[in-house]
Amino acid sequence: MLDFFHRKYSKNGFPHPVDVEIVERLNTGSGRRVLLKTPAIIKGFSGYLDMQGHFIEMDGLEQGLMATVSVDDGAIDELEFSVYGEHVWDGGEKCWRIV
Repeated sequence: MLDFFHRKYSKNGFPHPVDVEIVERLNTGSGRRVLLKTPAIIKGFSGYLDMQGHFIEMDGLEQGLMATVSVDDGAIDELEFSVYGEHVWDGGEKCWRIV
């Protein structure tokens, strides 16, 4: 997933996935928070980077998932997955693809 965000936002300074450390994964039932650490900075930006009209299809999740990356004053902070609809996700990564 970090590769997807790198491809979409590298011109803004989003780093290659090898330059991002995954600090912690927290499953929430309605998604997952992935805490990130990287020296890369997206200058002049605070907010969320989204999937630009794409979403994640995954076996067992009827309406799929969306993902965003949180950026706080240029620092890449967190990758968050959220389930569309009322479904619960156990955090298991079944067959999935970005569409």
